Amino acid sequence: MGFAISRKVGSIARRNRVRRRLAAAVRECAEPLDRELDIVVGARPEAADADFFEIVADLKQALTKMRERWESE
Repeated sequence: MGFAISRKVGSIARRNRVRRRLAAAVRECAEPLDRELDIVVGARPEAADADFFEIVADLKQALTKMRERWESE
């Protein structure tokens, strides 16, 4: 899993904090995927102000949508 954090998110310290939060969220909510995939998570500027539980909820929602699309194929 990779992370794309734009400079629009803020300073390097702020972008690193967002990257660390995303990595922790992935460890918490990402179940093993059925297929071997490379996934890139992009962070929007709002991610810098979001709390950890919002990030986890958004990530779970995105992963659920991905799984539903794969199952329909």
